[in-house]
Amino acid sequence: MTSGTERRRAPRSFVALPVTLAIGDPSDTATAPARVQDVSLSGVRCITTRPIGVMTQVGLTLVIPGAPGAELSGTGADASISCRGAVVRSRKLDAAPSESDPPGSDGPEPDAAAVVRYETAIFFTSMADADRVALQEFLLTLNEM
Repeated sequence: MTSGTERRRAPRSFVALPVTLAIGDPSDTATAPARVQDVSLSGVRCITTRPIGVMTQVGLTLVIPGAPGAELSGTGADASISCRGAVVRSRKLDAAPSESDPPGSDGPEPDAAAVVRYETAIFFTSMADADRVALQEFLLTLNEM
């Protein structure tokens, strides 16, 4: 039974980011694009077009706009953060927007009504220290807005 209290260790930030998932074995080259709905230092919630089983190991490559320090150097470069994670939840979504869609979301695009979407939550299991720092700095900038 759940008590309705927040169980997350890290606060999440609602943000739409592209992410590429490598499903299964790290040597597998099969990838699937997805869209992040929210992210924290512990994991991500994303929308995929295919179901991914709970406890499936995935590689993630998140694209973070404006790498830390990019505004100072004038490059405006994006950063790629690579890590590994485990799927902790996956459920089929309705075509219409739901309470789980981020604030301001209109749900799927009108021409995407026939596309089946899945909400997939992934817990980070490993991440390089430099990538964790870059993600933390990005999350801090989101929370300042």
